[in-house]
Amino acid sequence: MRRFAGPGASENQGASRGIGHQGTLPSGLVTFRWRYLDEAGAETTGPDETFDDQTEAESWFTEVWPELLDEGVHAVTLLDGGVAVYGPMSLHEQA
Repeated sequence: MRRFAGPGASENQGASRGIGHQGTLPSGLVTFRWRYLDEAGAETTGPDETFDDQTEAESWFTEVWPELLDEGVHAVTLLDGGVAVYGPMSLHEQA
């Protein structure tokens, strides 16, 4: 289920359950979200959506990445709570 992140939403919600995570985060629900990066690699704005699982986040990204690129996003990082799952990943085709 996709959810919109509201004001005060914490990046560190929930217990960690992904590979490579150590320890646990505060109790609650873990959410996945994307961090958007501009051409210089600095964080920039993008859709503020959260997802219940990695597969849902990736499916959404597969549908919208061309629009993100058109809006000035050049790379993304997938976050599980506040922890990077992978990225940054370029939105540009590799030569």
